[in-house]
Amino acid sequence: MVFSPYGEYWRQMRKLCTLELFSLKRAQSFRAVREREIALRLDSIDDSSSSSPIVNLSELILVIVNDIISRTVFGQKYYGTKSRSLNNVLSELQELLATISVADFFPRMEWIYKFTRWDSKLEKIFRELDAIYDEVIEAHQNPESKRSSSDGEDDLVDVLLNVYKDKTLGIPLTMNNVKGVLTDIFVGGTDTSASLIIWAMTELMTNPSAMTIIKETFRMHPPAPLLVPRETIEEFTLEGYTIPAKAQIFFNAEQSDWIQNVGNARKSSGRRGRRGCPGINFATPTVELTLANLLHRFNWELPPGMGIADLDMKEAFGMTTHKSIPLCLPRSQPRSQPRSQPRSQPRSQPRSQPRSQPRSQPRSQPRSQPRSQPRSQPRSQPRSQPRSQPRSQPRSQPRSQPRSQPRSQPRSQPRSQPS
Repeated sequence: MVFSPYGEYWRQMRKLCTLELFSLKRAQSFRAVREREIALRLDSIDDSSSSSPIVNLSELILVIVNDIISRTVFGQKYYGTKSRSLNNVLSELQELLATISVADFFPRMEWIYKFTRWDSKLEKIFRELDAIYDEVIEAHQNPESKRSSSDGEDDLVDVLLNVYKDKTLGIPLTMNNVKGVLTDIFVGGTDTSASLIIWAMTELMTNPSAMTIIKETFRMHPPAPLLVPRETIEEFTLEGYTIPAKAQIFFNAEQSDWIQNVGNARKSSGRRGRRGCPGINFATPTVELTLANLLHRFNWELPPGMGIADLDMKEAFGMTTHKSIPLCLPRSQPRSQPRSQPRSQPRSQPRSQPRSQPRSQPRSQPRSQPRSQPRSQPRSQPRSQPRSQPRSQPRSQPRSQPRSQPRSQPRSQPRSQPS
């Protein structure tokens, strides 16, 4: 569907993805899957805290996104065949697709592929993908096969097979079309989401106070800088240049200044227009939830001896802009754990700010010495219990400020002397 020309087939497949596969309602139905897979991988960091204090975030985030997509598409985690894993096949496919195709620019030079063996490598990858998809589809069509579903919801393979059987689409849907859509989901959904989260964590290391980090990461590090190629419908003029009809156009999403002169720069992220990403409803909650859990559960910091200027910010070549060097960060104690031991020494300095919450338990012993100075501020809350004993001495000075709140309980004993 991604590289299909504009026509009836593209319109029907776009309709299928928008209304059936990647609708907002279906994306919300897989919320439990996202939460479970993220929690499972982050718990593994706690289990391996003693053996590996430094975490390879690039590898961890890629595994999290791949597990979420496998659960939503296949209904279970699927790692491939016995010979090769699914991740390795998809990674090799992306490397070949990112290779500059000479025949796209000079069709008469297609014979050069016989020497580079580019066609044979691509055919081998598609045969391996066919074997993986045939195994998954057979398991879904067999009612006796035991597979774990996504909390009772139909996975995306179930949805595609239902459309394939019912013939509800405006065009005849073949099994090759089903396999093509599955390939688009994995190729277009795994690396792009993982790359965005990795770059967001990298930018947070350089600017920890940033708030709109996801939007800024979209702008500074678009997951796919070269958007899906477009084809002009009719001849037009742009900046004094005449663009003929049927011409293939490549958009560079990183050249935002040039795009602003042409149109709205927000379209450069691939989220708008006819060719906008149809799976944005799936990708957005995955990115936000993964990034929020990483920041909430752990305190991430740069390795010892490394400054902000030493952090590598180079991009690797490919369809998706990954970091050239994996992001490996040490993490401190999780935020959610309470203090395991009480303080061995009292505070050397008094609190600079009052308590935000009242004491959960009263003092076991009264003060050995009275206050040397009166309170500078009145109590923010009334007393929860009345005094058990009256004052032995009257106040030496009257109150500087009136009470902010009335007494919650009357005095148990009158004062011994008037103040």
